[in-house]
Order: sequence, then structure tokens, then C-alpha cells
Amino acid sequence: MNNILSSIALLGELYKNGKKDIFHVVGAFIQATIQCKSIAAFDSIEMQVYLKELFQLEIPEAIIKTVLKNRLKKIITKSSGKYIILNSFPKDDGFLDRQSQLNSEYDEIFRLLYQYVEKHKKTLISDFEKEKIKTDFIKYLLNEEITENDFIFNTFIINNSGSQSFTVKLNNIKEGLIIYSGIQYCDSNDIQQLGLWKTQLTIYLDTEHLFNLGGLNDSLYEKIFNEFYILIQDINSSSKTNLISLKYFEETQDEIDEYFDIAESIIQGKKQLNPSKVAMINILNGCKDISDVLRKKSLFQTKIQTAGIQVETEIKISPIWNITDQTILKQLLKDLKPPKFYDEDDIVLYLNYFSRINQLRRGNNQVSFEKSKYILMTGNSLALHMANYPAIKNYNWFPFATDIEYITSKIWFKLNKSLSLHQMPITFDVVARAQLVLASQLANSISLKYDELQRSAYTKEEKVNIYNDLRSSLRLSDQISPESLPDIISFMQQPSLDDLNRQQSYYKQQAKEGVEAKEILQKKAEENTQLDIENQSLKSQISHTTRINRNLSITPIKKRIRRKFKIIYWLLYWLLPIFIIITIYFVCRAIWEPSDTMFNIFIGILTISSFVLPFIRKYRVYISQHTRKKLILEYKQIIISYFKV
Repeated sequence: MNNILSSIALLGELYKNGKKDIFHVVGAFIQATIQCKSIAAFDSIEMQVYLKELFQLEIPEAIIKTVLKNRLKKIITKSSGKYIILNSFPKDDGFLDRQSQLNSEYDEIFRLLYQYVEKHKKTLISDFEKEKIKTDFIKYLLNEEITENDFIFNTFIINNSGSQSFTVKLNNIKEGLIIYSGIQYCDSNDIQQLGLWKTQLTIYLDTEHLFNLGGLNDSLYEKIFNEFYILIQDINSSSKTNLISLKYFEETQDEIDEYFDIAESIIQGKKQLNPSKVAMINILNGCKDISDVLRKKSLFQTKIQTAGIQVETEIKISPIWNITDQTILKQLLKDLKPPKFYDEDDIVLYLNYFSRINQLRRGNNQVSFEKSKYILMTGNSLALHMANYPAIKNYNWFPFATDIEYITSKIWFKLNKSLSLHQMPITFDVVARAQLVLASQLANSISLKYDELQRSAYTKEEKVNIYNDLRSSLRLSDQISPESLPDIISFMQQPSLDDLNRQQSYYKQQAKEGVEAKEILQKKAEENTQLDIENQSLKSQISHTTRINRNLSITPIKKRIRRKFKIIYWLLYWLLPIFIIITIYFVCRAIWEPSDTMFNIFIGILTISSFVLPFIRKYRVYISQHTRKKLILEYKQIIISYFKV
């Protein structure tokens, strides 16, 4: 069944590689069909059936005829109402191999999805459940309908958003879907005129889109709206008059005024901020008093006027075009599930909008988007559901309302824009879409719990704690990531405030126990540190005392060594010189003559002394140094032996 995914991805791939030629793309699928089925002859209806059978693609017959007539006439000829294959028909060009390769790639994505679902549900899933999940995921990717598994699909995509190959494969489907949707809802003449927008169209903007323009909502919404607005400017700049006009209803202006009035009341302390309202949070951000709120409102209104967006004056609705009916209202209230998501006043409001658009169209609803003339662009799930409600929209009508992704894709296709990855609007990015949907679902969950909190009988302290928990749970789209996903899933799986309160109490108790345990460990660590300090101090004291005791013990030894060497030193230092002097005296006496005068004796002693004295001086230096070395060496040996352990 995933043939539809590989077919659409291949369709986009061929479009990018074929110089943005729709007929070239359809021609490639027709040739592949002929090769696969080994067809010799066929008619246009049969080819339409074959394309559906092999590739799950529903190609209008008119486009098939145009391709066969204009693009494949060299290899296919027509005779007696049948198309005949000529001998010049080319052989396999690798188309089917590429289709098979894409099938394998998407099979791998389904395998990852099954594993993720089993992990999420904490149980194995049957083959029947796998087939249901596969069918729903294809519907999700092709924007066909909302399924019960959409929440899991969004979290699955976010969980794998870090894988570039994963996101590229899914984005290839989104790119191909733009071309496929364009082929389905265009005739041959429309396709031949791609690149130009020629019809008048008025798009009525719902409140959230005006907030997106003003930068009051999520920044990703602002970027998506800006990309849409640039497309509108491209169309209008190529024409003498504005072909596409942007307007909004008077009730939308009333809603804007009421929103800023609530902001003033919150600043004054008369009302409490709903923690799920991103626009209100952004309005109040930086506001200290009412004048700040009024200033922001003035800037917001100026931005709308500068963009050329006008408020629609009163439209008188003829009874024949009025679809606001009590029977439809009762039926909607009965069928919408769960009813607490919707307000009866909102249902009446959108029925009124639809009646005005029906009036402006004069009931001419059996048209394509480009020729619809009037449309409401909204992201409101209630309005989008009502726009396709059987009691409001006939099966062949174009709806009264659609979303910005649909309009952007149709204009993008009509203008024949590129499918280059770096040029595609962010509204076609699967990860961005999942982020926006999850952020919106989270905000809705917070809003419901906040409403429940307002009606609850909790104590004041409990209400404050729960309110703070709700505020801290809000996430913008750029904060939706694989890392933040577990907290978001955990919060949204709490169906009531009691569950949330119990969970938060549990977490706080765990945190408290964790803090207490941390404090105990920290206290023990501090005690151990103090003991280490005391032990170190004690060791220092013992070491100091030991050194003192050792010094006291060794002092007598030091004195004995010094006394010993002092005696040796003086003996050697003085004894030998004295002995030499005495020897010189007796030598002189032995050689004296009676006739020698005192002068001669003195000269003789002086002469002998001049030879002896240098020797005595060197001897004393030697004795001094040698004795000191001996003293130090012996002292060291005694100290080492004493302190040796």
C-alpha cells in the first residue's frame, strides 16, 4: 500500500529533474505502466485504471489524453479510438527500479514506526494493528484526514527529526504531494498556463492569522504567514490590479478588541492570565500599565493596515444563501466529539461566516480553488471540520474554509515554483508541521486543565502550585524537540487535574527526597572533610612534636661531635706551626756564630720564615676545610641513621 508514498515522492523527484514539466512527469508514469503491464494497445480510461492499480495515482483523463497526444506521439499512435504502442517505444529507463528502491526506503520508515508505537504503548502490536497504523500514517502524510494515531505520528516524527535521511524522505512526499494535488484539481488548460495567476480571489483571514502577521503567536506561525504573504505580493505585483485581496470580518475585529481588553484587565489584576494563550503572553510581555497595552494594540493595527488587509463591511445575506439553520446547528452539536472542545457560539459564528461566503459566491460552489472567488483561511479545527461537514458542503463543492497550507500549496503550484529543498516554504516541512501541531495540542491540553482549575475546589496554595505547573508546561514550536518530548507526552497523558496534581506531587516528593538525600550526603561529605582536616592537623602536630623530640634527643650528640672536632681542629691548627717554629729556633741556635750580630740573626730567621710561613698558611687552610668536611659528614651520618625508619 505504500506504493502511493513512493509514487508521490517519485512524482516530485521527476518534476524537479524534468524542468518543472507536469506533462513530462505524467508521461514517465504512463511509459512505466506500459512496460510493467506489457500493453500493446489501450484507451485513456484503461490507462487511468492502470495508473491507479500500479501506482495508486488518480490522474484526470483529460491530462492523460493531452500527454498521449502531445508528449508521447513519437512512440504511441492513435487508431480507432485506441492508443497503439510503436516499435520505437523505449526500453526500461530505471523508473521501476527507482520505484522499488523508494518502496524499500518507506518500508524501513514503517518498521521504525511500528517499533516506536510498541515502545510508546509498552506492548507488541498485531499485524492487523500494523496495517491500521500504516493506513493512518499514509493519510497523515497526505493530509487526507485526522486519525486517532496522529498524536503518535507527530511524536514519532519529532523523535526522529535528528536524522536527515528520515526527514528528507518524508519531505520528498510533501513536495510530490504539491504536484499531485495540482494535477488532480487542474485541467489541461490550467496546467499549460502554469506560472500565471489570472483570477480574482478574496481571502478572509481568521483572527489567528492576523496575530501571526503581527508576530503575537509562535514565531514559526509568523514565518509561515510571511511566506504566504510574499506569494500574494508576487501575484499582485505582476498585475495592474490586485488579483488577490486579504480581508477580515467585523467580528474578527471585535475579537481583537476583546483580546486587548482582557490584556488590560490582566495588567490591572482583574483577571488571571490563561497560561495556554501564547498571543496574550506576548502582548503582556514588557507591559507595566494599560498605556503599554494600548501602544502594542496601535502598533498591531498599523501593521495590518500597512499590509493592505481591510476589514469587510456588512454583508447582507439573502435567505436563499443562508446556511445558518437550527437543524444543522443541533446536528453539529450532536456529532462533534467531544463537545467540551467546542462552544455553540463559535459554531454559530462560523456558520455565519460560511453564509456570507456563500452569498458572495452566489451559491456557485462547484468550482476549483482558483475559481472559488471567496474563501475563509483559518487554522481553527472546528471551522475546518464544519467546512467539510456533509450537511454544509456537498461532495462536489469547494469548501467555504481551508487552511494556510492548502492555499500556499495551490498558489505555489500555480506559480510553478521550485521544489528545491532550500526554496520550499516551511509550511511543507514535516518536522515543522509536527512541531506546530504538538505545540497546539499541548496548549489545548493546558487550556482545558486551566478551565478545570477555575472550577475546582482545591485550596489556594494547591491552585497556585497547579497554575505555575501549567505555565511552565507550555512549549513553543521551536521548543518541541526529542529532548523535550518525554515531558510533553507525560503532561498530555494526564487526563485530569487530579492526575496532574498527583503526578506533580509525586515528582515534588521525589525531588524533596532527592534534595534531602543530597543534603545528607553533603553533610557527610562536610563531616568527612572536617575529619580529614583534623587528621591532617593532628598529623602535623605529631610530626612537629616528633621533630622537636628528635631535635631534643640529638642535641647532646651534636655537642659531643662539635667538641671532638673542635679539639682536633685546634690541635692540628696550632700544634704543628708551633713545632715548626721551635724547630727553626733550635736550627738557628745551632748555626749561630759568636761574631753574628743581631741583625744577621734576624735576617737569617726572616729568610727561613719566608720559606716556611706559606707552607703553614696552606696547611691551616687545609686543616680548616678538612676538619669542617669531616664534621659535617659525621653529623649527617648520625642524623640519617637516627631518622631512618
